[in-house]
Order: sequence, then structure tokens, then C-alpha cells
Amino acid sequence: MILIYLYLYFMKCTEQFEHYVNDPKYDEISFVVQFVKFWNTDSKTFVDTYLRKNYKEIRKEFNKMIKEHGLDINKLKREFLQGDMIARDKLNPKFINEILDFYKNNFEKDANSFKEGKVVQKTEPEWVSRLSSDIKPIAERIFYLWGQYGKISKNTEDRTTKLHLDGIFFVPGGRFQELYYWDSFWILIGLIESDMDEYAFDIIKCFVQLINRFGYIPNGTRAYYVGRTQPPVFCQMLYKLYTHTKNDEIKEYILTEGLKAAEAEYDFLMTNRRIKNEDLENEILNMYVVDTNKPRLESYKEDLTTLASNPNLGSRRVFSNLWTGAESGWDFSSRWLVGGPYLSNIDIINIIPVDLNAFMLENEKILIKFNQEIQNRSTFSQDTSDKINLYTENRSKRWEAMNRILFNKNLGCWNDYNFRTNTHNDSRFYFSNIMPLFYMEDLNNDEHVIKNILNLYKESLFGHPGGVPCSGKPKVEDEVPQQWDFPNSWAPHVQMFTEFLIKNGYDELAYHVGRSFFNSVKSVTKKGTVVFMEKYNCESMGIKGDGGEYTVQEGFGWTNGTVTYLLKKFGERFDQEFDHSQSYKEICEFLSKDFEDSETNQFETPVEFNNFEQKTPILNK
Repeated sequence: MILIYLYLYFMKCTEQFEHYVNDPKYDEISFVVQFVKFWNTDSKTFVDTYLRKNYKEIRKEFNKMIKEHGLDINKLKREFLQGDMIARDKLNPKFINEILDFYKNNFEKDANSFKEGKVVQKTEPEWVSRLSSDIKPIAERIFYLWGQYGKISKNTEDRTTKLHLDGIFFVPGGRFQELYYWDSFWILIGLIESDMDEYAFDIIKCFVQLINRFGYIPNGTRAYYVGRTQPPVFCQMLYKLYTHTKNDEIKEYILTEGLKAAEAEYDFLMTNRRIKNEDLENEILNMYVVDTNKPRLESYKEDLTTLASNPNLGSRRVFSNLWTGAESGWDFSSRWLVGGPYLSNIDIINIIPVDLNAFMLENEKILIKFNQEIQNRSTFSQDTSDKINLYTENRSKRWEAMNRILFNKNLGCWNDYNFRTNTHNDSRFYFSNIMPLFYMEDLNNDEHVIKNILNLYKESLFGHPGGVPCSGKPKVEDEVPQQWDFPNSWAPHVQMFTEFLIKNGYDELAYHVGRSFFNSVKSVTKKGTVVFMEKYNCESMGIKGDGGEYTVQEGFGWTNGTVTYLLKKFGERFDQEFDHSQSYKEICEFLSKDFEDSETNQFETPVEFNNFEQKTPILNK
């Protein structure tokens, strides 16, 4: 029933955004080229190529070739979805050769759409001097990589899928040679901790451009990413830079152009990402949702293969779920699977995610703070006052709804809620379960609440030598793990959790978390140099993460940003002896003090949240 209630924003966005990837004929070209030329290659390889000719000429050449061979592309696609895998030996050899020549004559690796941004670190941060000679080269390597991954757009969009940006932007690395939304939050943190505020400011200005153009920040700066966004962290990026920088020009920009863009994004989310369910549509809660009947171009073969594994589900249901899963940032995870362990069981379009609403809770607080700052600086404005009241009311209602709908009293923590099945996803630990803790300090700062939840998930949060996993261990032996599942540990989770622990006075717990992840990071080397990966295995130090639709990538933006953050906080201790097992034992003893009479790790009495009084602090200057 969810598809009945989806807004048709996706079609509106793609209709308004004119690009060759939105031409139906490009879908046919993708199908043929991907399944002939790139059958055993990452689908993103083809859509990231540069056009050697005008697209209209390429389309004309393709149409002529298909007509000469009397092929019906839609029929071929239907046969594939019915289980008839397209094998090269079933196709006319002459046609295969022509397709290969067609590709060679019309597409090439993209070396034309961007160039290096000439990023220069003017001075080394003060904290680097406190690092030992063994640790300092890791920081220096990251400073070097900022220069490698800072880019500038070179030309227009008529022959590339890249979206044009004015100014310097940062790419994560590896196969990801474009700006990504939520990756950039941790890149920005790394730049700030590297004393490179001017480049963090460049990222902010790039995002303002995107919001001004599309009304939201796309998943990434590729034409095929238009139509979906990612976890909304732009407000937090503004706040991080505002409270750190001493540059008045940057501060003024954030309070004017930055705030205007942040409010536009908030309006988009509150219009297009509210709950699509009749019984819950009046709740101030958000969900990820994209309505489409098209496969993701960057995962074209993979999406068609997923649909072919269960064609009775229909293309709109499968593709909408896959697009939406990608929008969540957790692409993909058992969080989103219902009724089976395979990706075709994805049901995120019926799920209210805990982490998204935790982000929105923080966004509303930041919007309140920025508008209060404007109000304090100038004469009274009714418009500003109304916005403060709106964000305050929405935040209060969101917090109440989160604790009424998402809080699982049987467990004592928040869980994603599926409104189709009317169930919480409490099958295991997910990092997203604890994220409301990070943003509730002015709503409920009861230490007992925090320790209850940390104790509940202490094994997942503190028990693995290679970092914090994004989920707990699976309970089903034959489960098919996704890349946002155990045992993978991702840098953003480590940074958010570490920062939360420090803010709440749990410095040694924070050190344990940061040190465990850092030990894993520094153990992955190539020719004696640390290589930063996008994800790691939490069970052992120095093991790369695994799973997903592509091989694990090097680079890597948010890992570099997180490691920079950890080096500033704890770097001078990172060459000291560290016994993970002993540290974990001490943490368990600390967290269990209030539970000595309990026979299980679950709470005897679920935590109740009855006090929703809003106490928003004034913006730090």
C-alpha cells in the first residue's frame, strides 16, 4: 500500500533536470553495453565514462545498429527478468563485435571533467607536534591525501554524468570520484581538525549550490544520483564550521546563505520525506522514500539481477526500495530486509528509521540556534520568531513521537519501526538504535538512561578489537550479510560515538572505541604506508571490510576525517600499550554496576521518557 502514498517528486525532479541519462534510449544503451561489454565489471564503470561525441549522434548510431540487427531491447530485458540470462554465445558474434566497437568509438574513461583543486595546507595543526614519530606519518599522509582528493570541475555536463560545481570539492576516493553528501560531513570534520577551514567552507558553498539548484542535496554529484538524497547532515556541517572557525566572513555566510539553504533542505524533507502511511501521516517523523520504476544506473546489472530473482514483486516495488535503501546511506543492510535474507526482501519504503529522525532532531535544534543568533543580532523579526517557534514545536513533537512509536519498551531502546507489519526491528543490535542518545542532551540527560543502553549493547559497542560494528552478530546461520552489517565497522559511526562519549564525560570509553578503530586502520598497509579503507572488519585488526556491490575501496574520505579527529583527541596516547580485552572487561564492570542483581543484559524496567521539556541552549560563539 505504501506506493499509493508516495509523492511523485522523483518524476518531477528528473523531468525538470534535463540530461542524457534521463533519455529512455540511454536505458537501452545501458542494457546492451552493460550486458555485453561490462558483464563482469562494476556497473558504475560505464555510466562514469566520458562521451566522445554529442549524445544525439551516439543515440542515432545505436538506433541504426539495433535496427539493422532487428533487435527488440525491451524483449531482451523481459527475457532476462524471466530468468533467461543473456550469454554472449547466444548473441550474434557480429552484433557483439559491433557493440564493442560502438563502445570504443563513443565512450572513454573520464579524464576531462575535473582537475586537481591545488589544495594546500598552509600550516600544520598544533596537535601534530604531540604525536610520536611512529604516529605522526599517519597524520601527514592524511594531509597529503586532502590535496589528492580536492577537485575542480572543468567543463559542462553535456558529455559527462558529473554535475558541475563552482569551487573546490572533495571526493572520497577509489571508484567514488564525485562529491558525496554524507561522506562530506566527515571530510569536513577532518579538514577542520587539519586547520583547513577555507576548504571546509568550499564544501559548504558546493552544497549551497546544489540546494539552490535542486531544492535538496543529491546523493552525489552525478546526474544519475538526482532523485534521491542521503542522510541529512548539512545543518551539522554548518554548525561544526560555525563554532570552530574564527573567520567572520565564513560565519556571516553560514548565517545567511548557509541557513537559507539549510531551511530549504528542511522544507524539502518535511514535504517529501514525511511518513507515507495514512495512520501515521500526521506524526512529525521522517522516512527515506523514493518512488521509481527504474534501476539505479550505477548499479544497473545488480538491480536487474535483484528483480530477476523475484520478478513477481514488480519493478516499482523493487527499484523504489533499492533507490530508497541507497538514499538511507546504509546500502544495504539487514535492517531493511523483511521476510527473508536476500536483497529482494528489502522493505525500507515501509520503515521509519531511528537514525534519520535522530538527525532531524539535531537539525531542528541547530535551526533554532541559528535563528536565535540572528534574532539576538538584529531587531525583532516576526518571520524569524515564527521559524523558531515552528522548529521548537516540531522538535518537541518529533521527540515525543520517537519515544512513543520508535522506542521499544520491551528492549529499552529505540528500534526502526515497520508500519506495514506493525513491528520493531529488534532482532539484533544496529548502531542506528543508539543514535538518539547523541542528540538528546537538552531533552533527557539522565545518566541512567545512557548507561542502560550502553550496557544493553556493550558487547557490540566495546567488545570487538577492530572497532564498532554497524550491527550485531546475525542469529540466522544462513543469513546473507550486506555491507552495512556485522562484521563491518564504518568510520562515521566511530566518530559520532566517540564524540558523544567525550561530551558525556566518558573519556576512557571514548579512548577505547577510538583506539580499537585506529589500531585496525594503521594495520592496513601497502609497501609500508598506511592505506585508508572505506570500511574495516571489527573482529580483527587490520582486516578490510567486505560485502556490497563492489570491492572495498581505498581512499578514503570519511575514514581520513575520522582518523584526523581521533588523532587530535587521543593521538599522543596511540603509541602506548593497549590491552583491548582488559579495557573491555573494565568497561563491562563500569556499565554493570547498576545491574548487579539482573540475570540478563536487558533492563528489568524499560526506560520511560516522560519529560519532553525543550531547553535549547544559545548558540556558542
